[in-house]
Amino acid sequence: MNPPDLDKLRRFSLTTALILITYVAAGVDVDTIHGASVLGLPLIVRRPNLIIIGLIIASVYGIARYWYYAFLHKRSPRKRRKRFMKHFKPSGEPDLYRAAVPMTIDEIAPLKKELPDVFPELPRVAAALAVREAPKGGQSGVILFIPRRIRQAAWFEDVDYSAPIWLNLVALPLAILSATGFFFHAH
Repeated sequence: MNPPDLDKLRRFSLTTALILITYVAAGVDVDTIHGASVLGLPLIVRRPNLIIIGLIIASVYGIARYWYYAFLHKRSPRKRRKRFMKHFKPSGEPDLYRAAVPMTIDEIAPLKKELPDVFPELPRVAAALAVREAPKGGQSGVILFIPRRIRQAAWFEDVDYSAPIWLNLVALPLAILSATGFFFHAH
C-alpha cells in the first residue's frame, strides 16, 4: 500500500479537530423539526446528539493515521534535526556547535548538502556549516552556526507539524465531556 498524501491527511485531521471544537464550544444543535436539505434530498436527523460520536470517531481516526504516516512512516522535522545534531555538541558560544568528532571533507559534504532540509531558512538568515581553520599548532574543526531565529523557526515548525495530533487531543476531551453532559450543555 502506498502511503497517503500527507498534506491531505493533515488537512483532514486539522479540519476534524476544528469542526469538533467549534461544534462543542458553540453548542451546535440540529433543527430536528424542519430537517435539512442535502443535494435536494430532505433529511430529518432523528438523533442529532449522536453527530458528535461521528466527529469523535473521525478525530481518533485522523490522529491514528497522521501519527502513523507522519511520525512512524516518515521522519518528522524534529527527528531529522536530532539525527543531524548527533554530529555536533555545544561549543560554549551562543549559536555555535562543534563537531562531536573530527570529520573529513568527505563527511562534511553530505552534511552541508542536508543542512537546508534540516533547518528552516528565513529571509537573510540561515543555519551555516563551516570549517574553522586552526591557528598555528591548533586543531581545525567543523562549526555549525544556528541563529536564535532559526531555532525559534524550527520550534514553530515542530509545533505546526504536530498540530493535527495535539489539536485533536485538545478537541477529544472537550467533545467527550460535552457528549456526557458535563459542560457546554446548550440547555
